[in-house]
Amino acid sequence: MSQKKQESQTLSQEEQNQLQQSLAHYNDVAQALHNSTQQPEVEAALHSLTSLPENVQIAYLKTLSKESTANAADVVAAFNALAPAKEVRKEAKRSLIRLEGNKIYPQWTPPPTPVVEEEAVPVDTTPPRFWKGLITDTKELGEMQLILCWEQGANYKEVRMMGFLLEFWTEGVKDFFTEVNNKRHMEDHIEQMRQQMSGTGVHLISCSLAQGRRMIQEAQEVNTKQQTKPHRAFTRNLPLIRQLALDAAEDEEEEEVESAPQATPTRRNIPSIPMMPQDILDTFFPGMANEEVVGDFIDAWSSADYEMAYDLLASDSPLRDGLEREEWVELRQRWQQEAHPNNINVTFIAEYDEDDEDFEEDLISDEQPVIEAKTDLVEAETDEDLDEDDDADTVETAWSLEFVRTPLVTSIKEIPQASAFYKETDRHWFWVRYSLVEEDGNLRIHDMIDEAALASQLSSAEIQQRMEKIALLAGKRLDDLERRLQEDEDADDEDLDDDYNEDEDDFDADEEDLDEDEEDDEDMLDTFNRMEEALQIATRYMHYTDALIAQAPTSNPAMYRQAYDFARVAQDFERAAVYLQQLAEHFPEQRAKALQDLTLVQLNIAYNYSQEEEEEREQQFLQIAEETIRDSITLANMPESLTTLAQILVGQNKQLDEAEDLLEQAQNRTTDAHNLALIESNLAKIAELREDTEQALQHYQHAAEVDPTFPKIWINLGFLQYDLEQYASAIESLKRSVELNPDDIEGYLGLGEVYRNGLQDYKNAEEILLRGMEVNEESADILGSLAMVYIDQSNLRKAEKYLDMAEEVSPESSFLEEVREAFELAQAEQRRNRRASGTQHKKHKPKPKKR
Repeated sequence: MSQKKQESQTLSQEEQNQLQQSLAHYNDVAQALHNSTQQPEVEAALHSLTSLPENVQIAYLKTLSKESTANAADVVAAFNALAPAKEVRKEAKRSLIRLEGNKIYPQWTPPPTPVVEEEAVPVDTTPPRFWKGLITDTKELGEMQLILCWEQGANYKEVRMMGFLLEFWTEGVKDFFTEVNNKRHMEDHIEQMRQQMSGTGVHLISCSLAQGRRMIQEAQEVNTKQQTKPHRAFTRNLPLIRQLALDAAEDEEEEEVESAPQATPTRRNIPSIPMMPQDILDTFFPGMANEEVVGDFIDAWSSADYEMAYDLLASDSPLRDGLEREEWVELRQRWQQEAHPNNINVTFIAEYDEDDEDFEEDLISDEQPVIEAKTDLVEAETDEDLDEDDDADTVETAWSLEFVRTPLVTSIKEIPQASAFYKETDRHWFWVRYSLVEEDGNLRIHDMIDEAALASQLSSAEIQQRMEKIALLAGKRLDDLERRLQEDEDADDEDLDDDYNEDEDDFDADEEDLDEDEEDDEDMLDTFNRMEEALQIATRYMHYTDALIAQAPTSNPAMYRQAYDFARVAQDFERAAVYLQQLAEHFPEQRAKALQDLTLVQLNIAYNYSQEEEEEREQQFLQIAEETIRDSITLANMPESLTTLAQILVGQNKQLDEAEDLLEQAQNRTTDAHNLALIESNLAKIAELREDTEQALQHYQHAAEVDPTFPKIWINLGFLQYDLEQYASAIESLKRSVELNPDDIEGYLGLGEVYRNGLQDYKNAEEILLRGMEVNEESADILGSLAMVYIDQSNLRKAEKYLDMAEEVSPESSFLEEVREAFELAQAEQRRNRRASGTQHKKHKPKPKKR
């Protein structure tokens, strides 16, 4: 972290006074911003603040970010737009994010940048100009579509279209898109919208730019009042929206158009007005609606809301099985009583495109026929049905569910064929497609295509061919993703190290910073999309693996390993366990290693249950893991297996003599530095459990000597040295931890404890903990430790500030309960001292002389 950032956290008494005086008037500053129409007026409103020292400005912004008012957000937004100091603008940006996290959004927007005319600079002769606006006459319903278009480019042959989905009760700006295309394409698109609305009772009418602007601003006001967040695409494109729509000059377009909708939205109007058809929504905002319907269906069904699940099926859906709503629901409730479904996990939900180049052309060769058969769970379709499905929207999804199989499951048509099953948790994995149709103006699920069942009907050769192609594609995607993440990390490092030379025109520099942030947002979204795509590819591979295992379980051990690797990437440890179990079962020569790896997977499952506070299941998998690794040791007495068994025993504080013996055996049979450090670390833990701290210290020191980069070794060593009151050594060890792992807050906490409690060096304690805040400003442990530093110095005002922040983050923390108790004791002591001081003052006060 830069020294500049560290110093900005500490304020002198004079600076504290400046901060408090400035905070008392932030509402006045906000009002001045609202009254400003030009940039110089905004700069004048901020002058008293931007002239403060930089560290005071940063502290001011951090404090404002904890205010739950739009005025505070407006002042922060103004800093973000116009503060001269780059570090201050960065803090303003972070403060805006904190406010948005609490659903507080700025309403003030910067005035348009004044245009400076310079004869020497050629002026763009084709700036964008407003072309047309369109709006649906549905505002009385509380929701409307808005389309705004601008001509741009050479000879104004291109058109930029912006589409807004505006909701006036709670959601405000509900969705947004923008695209650029030629004018003919846009005209065809608009005509298509009109045709789709024909006969629906919804009309697409003209609107001016001014009317469109007012509708957007009304929706933004809803976001503010209801404390909801505008759609992320709207937020990401806000600079462009401001330039073209919100900040555009108001002229003759301000005149009303008679047909423009002006009614205030009210729920009482809904019954008498036809609702907007789903296909019109999809025309404006395509892509997500289909996935949302499927997601809603799975969510309702898995939550036992079978009534809603039934309603999300089309009236002629085979999944209704010809049953009326009450019968359909009652059957599933009976099944639920028997099967106890629980813990659904949806891997992905995505639009399915049969012509998708990334999947179909890479995964299925042109020579292979596409099989469209179903299992006994899904009735065979006629050619006519298949043609209809080709025209329908289709959504692909993969999900898993824990439940006990009973005979009644065959009557539940929406439960497909499981491609894999994990007996320890009764988890089943599924892979399906859902076809959707439009019914009464809404999207509904028509049928389910069981992809896992289709895969099982392919020949082994066909399955292997698809798996090979998926493996190649998945490898490429994962390599691309890893390279992209590395590039982003390198770029972030450059940003941290580079001191940018600011332009004389600070506003232009800020715009460049904003453009960089937009690029960062787009990069992050692109990374998430790549990760989702990689997960989707990996999931397909695993389902094809399941199909091949069912047909030829002993064909190739490599397929189990590849599927296991994909399951680990997806963090699906139960599925990883399935593949290792089967590898151990079908390939005896690989059984010992498979069981060793299976143990680690089972320990991960146990850890996940511990995080969910399911102690019974945690203990179940710890026991299973112990049994598994003992089986592995029986087959092959590998040092890694001996160490793993010892770790399991040490972690449960049982059979420590056996654990020590296992570690000594492993130590004599390995030369690997990491393994030796792991062995020494566990020997140290055994010594600690036996309260032999000197022996523990020796083992930790040996571990650090063998492998100085071993995880947590310097933290463990530093804390033990602190317990032994070897403060200088503890500081050296914990500083080493911070150097090696600057993102691990334990090193900062340890150093803070040594300085505060060991050496009473409050200055260094405060400094290191503030550095820790730069790593994680929402760490309750860091904030609570800072509060303790200030309590020890009797600075109760600061202590209360950080303690309040910590309790807001983690109100149930037992550590913070101790800090609060210490604070209240110090507060009571301070009050007693003040009263005593007052009494003493009265005793020594001279008596007035008698006249």
